[in-house]
Amino acid sequence: MTARFSSRAVLSHFPPDNSRGFALLITITLVAFLVLILVGLASFTRVETSVADNAQSLAQARQNALTALNIAVGELQRAAGPDQRVTATADILTSTDATKGRWTGVWDSTDTAGPITWLVSRGDPDEIPDNTGAASAPDDNNIELVGAGSTDITVNSGLNRVVVPAQTITADVPGVGDGSTVGKFAWWVGDEGVKARVNLVDPFAPGGSFTPTSAQQQLRLTAAQRLGIENVRTITTDAGTVLGNAFPANEASVEKLFQLNQIRFLNSGAAALNTAPRRLFHDFTVHSAGVLSDVRLGGLRADFSYLLGQTNLNAFRTELGTHLSRSLSSNFNPIVSDLDGDGTRFFRFSSGKAASHLI
Repeated sequence: MTARFSSRAVLSHFPPDNSRGFALLITITLVAFLVLILVGLASFTRVETSVADNAQSLAQARQNALTALNIAVGELQRAAGPDQRVTATADILTSTDATKGRWTGVWDSTDTAGPITWLVSRGDPDEIPDNTGAASAPDDNNIELVGAGSTDITVNSGLNRVVVPAQTITADVPGVGDGSTVGKFAWWVGDEGVKARVNLVDPFAPGGSFTPTSAQQQLRLTAAQRLGIENVRTITTDAGTVLGNAFPANEASVEKLFQLNQIRFLNSGAAALNTAPRRLFHDFTVHSAGVLSDVRLGGLRADFSYLLGQTNLNAFRTELGTHLSRSLSSNFNPIVSDLDGDGTRFFRFSSGKAASHLI
């Protein structure tokens, strides 16, 4: 007996396979996911590389800035460290170009020649920068160190800005060559000695319920206790506005200033105080301090201020004689002279000027 199978029976026994399309979909999805991962990794790598490059550039810039700071401090100590050195801004010389008037120069008091150096960076560390030519516009080789971020460059014909030459840093880079430029820096030393200190008050000034004693009044006359900041103009021309009553002279709040831009908080309603910190960046300070050094002979100056506090003439004579014999003999070598033959004695110092008069 022969068995027969119909094609319909076979087809119905083996149903069609619909899973092949689903497998293709899974494969495409996995490939797309892998591509997405690769793109993400590539983007992440690119971002991390950029961050690393920026961090390296930032670290290099900071090191360049520290190098500039160390060189500036070293140059300041070398040039202005001795007692017989004097500093001033370049605008005291008629030969100085106005765009370089904020440069700080150093003079030797024992030499009648010009400044021995200018405290700014320069292309050649051994050369004396030129203060006569106009400052170049800021570029890769000329760096603006004081600009719109620190001062108001729209007043005083834009002369508040400070632009100095850049100094290059060279190194032997393998594969690049010897003496390759790896960075640049610039530095400038501002002269705090020519600025007016704003956070000083007169502790002996009469006012309110305070009346100074006779001794305090004498102390007040020995030296200026503060500066007349209220008489300063907001622009260094006759057209500028005087600070006047906008500045609370001799109030306790003035002593609390430790940053120049805080001056605007002394009187928030005064427009002059709001603009003064930027406009007078080169004229005001809260940090200036000095050493009473003898710039002619070296050493410290003798303090005569306490002599004015003596209560009578005999005490004044005694203290003056004691002070001269103790403090001044080695530095000034005073000579007692009878200049006019009438018994009047003058102490003549090495400068040749009659400095003290004794009867």
